[in-house]
Amino acid sequence: PDIAIVEMDDESIAKFGRWPWPRDLQARVLDAVGKSGAAAVVYDVLLTEPTPNDQVLADAIRAVPTYLPVLLAHAEDRASDIAVVPVGPIARAGAGMGHIDLDADPDSVVRSIDPDEGEDASRWPYIDMLVYDAIRSGKLPLAHGRYIARDAAVGMLPTHPVLIPFGSNASAR
Repeated sequence: PDIAIVEMDDESIAKFGRWPWPRDLQARVLDAVGKSGAAAVVYDVLLTEPTPNDQVLADAIRAVPTYLPVLLAHAEDRASDIAVVPVGPIARAGAGMGHIDLDADPDSVVRSIDPDEGEDASRWPYIDMLVYDAIRSGKLPLAHGRYIARDAAVGMLPTHPVLIPFGSNASAR
């Protein structure tokens, strides 16, 4: 398949124990995903607290292009959001970091994403947009290059909210 989702489900928790799993166990999971042929990983797990096994996980992250999440947290005493990023060795090992914020409409349905969020010099692209850009630029080999952009739009992510298409006849704008 072009995209595979590896989830930490009830069966996994029953087998390996409560979350958070030790970083060396997370590293073994990422190693297995990499050995299965993944071109890249979007690892949507906040890794913000240091542990003794951070370097083991960093090595696994470095082995396959792995994109890591940034949480933009609102602080009551600040006008701008605070970017909560992975710990040092893990952040340095990642292929990129992007925000994971989703804003629901009043009816609690998410219909769009902001391609980048943050304040002034500290703007973060949406995590999936990083992967999209890497595929289109050819930095991330996927499907024998059939998704590489052949035009000047490479590296130019949208600056307006991107609608999420629903249904077989929908298209993103």
